[in-house]
Amino acid sequence: MLEQLSLFDPAFCQRWRGGNHTWRPVHEGGFDQRRYRLEPVPEAEARRFVAEHHYSRSFPAARMSFGLLEGDHLVGAVVLGVPMHPAVLTKPFPTLCPGRAAEISRLVLLDEVPSNAESAHCCGRCNKFAVPVQSRSLDRPKRISAGQGSAPP
Repeated sequence: MLEQLSLFDPAFCQRWRGGNHTWRPVHEGGFDQRRYRLEPVPEAEARRFVAEHHYSRSFPAARMSFGLLEGDHLVGAVVLGVPMHPAVLTKPFPTLCPGRAAEISRLVLLDEVPSNAESAHCCGRCNKFAVPVQSRSLDRPKRISAGQGSAPP
């Protein structure tokens, strides 16, 4: 019987390629932000990457799209999207303008991106880009239980 992991189990992080997920031990670490840069990318570029690698093969209603690049190679995408309902963000943050609020709707990183890239680089950098245009991200990447796919190694 597979043991179900907590949605926020800090021992593993999830990666995607071709719609299939794998699990990486966080203790691998090794993310060196000097090798990567996160920058705004055209929605079409992020859409292609997300559709190719995310299990849902879908792209959300986006406000901003970012690419994680290693050199010129796109190895990840982060999409700040329109929340499912305005209250998702305006209830905890009542001063936000519902028409500009955004949440992390997709965060897709390839297997070769070392562990901890999500928090160590992607989420923080997205906020730095988004804040000047009065957007805020609330949701952090979610861990999915092992019972919803293959178990972590």
